[in-house]
Amino acid sequence: MANIEKKIILNLFKKRQIPHLSQFRYIFRFLTKKERNTLLVFLGLTLISFIGLFTLIYLHSTKITPTQGGEYIEGVVGYTRFINPLYSQSNEVDRDLVSLIYSGLTKRNTRGNIVLDLAEKYTLSDDEKTYTFELKENVLWHDGKKMAADDIIFTINAIQEKNYNSPLRSSWEKVEAQKIDDYTVQFKLQKPYGNFLTLLTVGILPKHIWEKVPVANINLAEANNKPIGSGPYRFESFVKDKVGAIKSYQLEISKDYYEKKPNIKRIILKFYPDYASATQALDSHQIDGLAFIPAEARMQLKLKGRLEQYDVGLPQYNTLFLNEKQNAILKSKALRKALVLAIDRNKIIREALDGDGIIIEGPILPGYPGFDEKISRNFYDKEAALRALIEEGWVLKDGNRYRTKGSQQLKITLTTIEKGQNVKAAGIIKDNWAEIGVEVELKIVSTANIYEDVINKRSYEVLLFGAMYGSDLDPYQYWHSSQAQYPGLNLAMYSNRKADVLLEDARQTLDKIVRQEKYKEFQELLIEDFPAIFLWQPRYTYMIDKKIKGIQISEIITPSDRFQYIMEGYVKMKRTLR
Repeated sequence: MANIEKKIILNLFKKRQIPHLSQFRYIFRFLTKKERNTLLVFLGLTLISFIGLFTLIYLHSTKITPTQGGEYIEGVVGYTRFINPLYSQSNEVDRDLVSLIYSGLTKRNTRGNIVLDLAEKYTLSDDEKTYTFELKENVLWHDGKKMAADDIIFTINAIQEKNYNSPLRSSWEKVEAQKIDDYTVQFKLQKPYGNFLTLLTVGILPKHIWEKVPVANINLAEANNKPIGSGPYRFESFVKDKVGAIKSYQLEISKDYYEKKPNIKRIILKFYPDYASATQALDSHQIDGLAFIPAEARMQLKLKGRLEQYDVGLPQYNTLFLNEKQNAILKSKALRKALVLAIDRNKIIREALDGDGIIIEGPILPGYPGFDEKISRNFYDKEAALRALIEEGWVLKDGNRYRTKGSQQLKITLTTIEKGQNVKAAGIIKDNWAEIGVEVELKIVSTANIYEDVINKRSYEVLLFGAMYGSDLDPYQYWHSSQAQYPGLNLAMYSNRKADVLLEDARQTLDKIVRQEKYKEFQELLIEDFPAIFLWQPRYTYMIDKKIKGIQISEIITPSDRFQYIMEGYVKMKRTLR
């Protein structure tokens, strides 16, 4: 029977040359075990070759590209106050959210250049005092309504309105904003202003939302917590704790954003009271990114290999602002000089900052316009500090540890925020001053209360605090006498007419060389007067989970600028044809 079947099959092969597929089921009956194994290996290798060839062709003809999706969760230390462009300058958490939710006529790109944003184009008059902007006509607010010139004018008028108490008011006082048509606005300046395009990075408010809010209730407006802007991300939700404090904000891509949309679909900011808890959250995968991580924690985190670290300098300086109105002994220039000489700033950098800082002598930072490498330096000199105090009549009596002058005690209250680096630095300063006979009382205030309880009221004798430049790198807001009271940020309440003129002239010129010279003169004058003691410029250390791809942080002007790079990153990927 077997022979008959074999003959039939062979006969069929002869006639057809190529067997019918149905005939292949009989082949294994007539092959030896070795032949069957050889055939199976051959077929397997053929299949693998086809798969490999197909894969190579696929990989060669396609490329990996970012695609929209995923989320990025960042931890921030501190809490929101007003997610409002008019007030966000004094709170880094507010700045972060404003940078994502709102848009300005201009913006700073990742190369540090000012480029147009809501504006399509602009012209500048020959006398350099009139700017005319044509707006993009495809911009929608996050609630779907269209943006127009009325929104621009409303925002600038609100900044200029005294009752709004915006810290930006002084920069806009002498600017006339005018609507030309629905998509054209004009700004007339009394004098040329070299940084005017930078000034226009301020986020624009929706008139139809804010015009309904009485000025007296501006701080209580719901739109401060549930903002409606025109930026790349829109407010989605927030989470509160049991006592009603906001613990996190969730933002999602605005489907109506007028420019190229970011790839990361959702950004979540989680708030923490201190760096210890925020670092723990990063270590336990609760968040994907965090800045200003203590050095000892960074080393531990880096060993795990999950995080990428970025280090950049910040346009910020940490300073002791001296308030002679709260303590009359600070009026003495000789005493202020002694306080400077007594501080071991190298020890602060080494022990309080773990090396993450640069000693500075004034408000113009290294690498910034007007910085002078030949600036006079105040090196740590305890003996010189002691001599200065003795010459001023401050003496030690009856074995006392602290000095007196007549019935007056040499006592100072030093206030700072509840932040690890600041508290450690304040402790070192206290010890340094105690060594020359100055009694120091430390006052530590929570980050949430520092503005309302201390800064706004100028309720401090000596304040250890960080001054953050705006995107225009202009020292005016911190040192011009017009900014000495709230909402200004002249925390030393420094007043010198010559210094005022130098700052005003530097603002008005479009000549960068002239501006630099004005800043140099200003800084020399400031250092001679000693209204503050300059300590260090912090280094901005940022750690991000490696799952966030495509990020290359090179330069930031303010911490919130980091989101320009985050928006260029991605989590999800796909393959597309080359």
